[in-house]
Amino acid sequence: MSQLADDLQMPKQQLTKLVNSLEENGMVCRIHNPTNRRLVSVHITPSGTQLVDDSLKEVVQTIIPVIDQNVNRLILQLFV
Repeated sequence: MSQLADDLQMPKQQLTKLVNSLEENGMVCRIHNPTNRRLVSVHITPSGTQLVDDSLKEVVQTIIPVIDQNVNRLILQLFV
């Protein structure tokens, strides 16, 4: 978890709260290293993967029309 906190540039206490919440909601699970219980890996669950996929689809569906409008506007400005 310390490495993940460093990678995310997030205080360890804040990351722990976030992972606790995600774990309670079934989005991630913690896996302890069998030889060193102090080492913990955080893995996304199938439910977490589905949430990410659904969220990305929603973002794309929201952004594409805006991008299309802006591209059309730019094309008109360039050629008119």
